Amino acid sequence: MLSILVQVKDMAMLSPFSLFADVANLSGTTAVFLQDFKAFSHHETIKAYDWTAFLYVTAVAVYSLEGVGMVLPLESSCAKREEFPKILKWTIVGITLLIASFGVAGYAAFGPHTE
Repeated sequence: MLSILVQVKDMAMLSPFSLFADVANLSGTTAVFLQDFKAFSHHETIKAYDWTAFLYVTAVAVYSLEGVGMVLPLESSCAKREEFPKILKWTIVGITLLIASFGVAGYAAFGPHTE
């Protein structure tokens, strides 16, 4: 399949597939949030932080932001380079908040039994 995709000369031809992938990601994220909020019914005390999982949390955070290697190519193709640092900052803040809220919602719904 990949050999067929590399034959595409104009990236605009792939935009419908990218749009479909974006819609699928948004639908999946929404479904998980709805399931978490529906499952939120326990009354246990939730531990705020577990130091035994520190390395795991760090690895997930690094993996989540691994696309940072694309920063230089994106900056060089940006039409207004002077605005790029602000856009990059707010994008990383938004992604971090989305990932954090995803984790907090799951942990709040299923409590300390979450693994």
